[in-house]
Amino acid sequence: MIEQYNKLVEQEDRLLEQIETVEKCMDAIYSFTFKHEEDLNQATVTKLLVMLQSAQNEYRMELIHLRLNKMIFAYRLNSWNKTSSDLTEK
Repeated sequence: MIEQYNKLVEQEDRLLEQIETVEKCMDAIYSFTFKHEEDLNQATVTKLLVMLQSAQNEYRMELIHLRLNKMIFAYRLNSWNKTSSDLTEK
């Protein structure tokens, strides 16, 4: 059971890394746009940022579901551990 919980933790870490990566990419686009605004098509830059924001929103939704599942799993694991220790004490 602990192995399953650890997998959830790894998935959470991966999602957080993906969210952070998207944020860094967006920051890079903002910085590049600031430096080269006259050479860029604003509509294209906007479309790219919207696409990145959409990807980030998907990752955040996955993270919400994953964290909820992780908390439910942790609760059940904790309950199972209490039940097991109660049985061992008797």
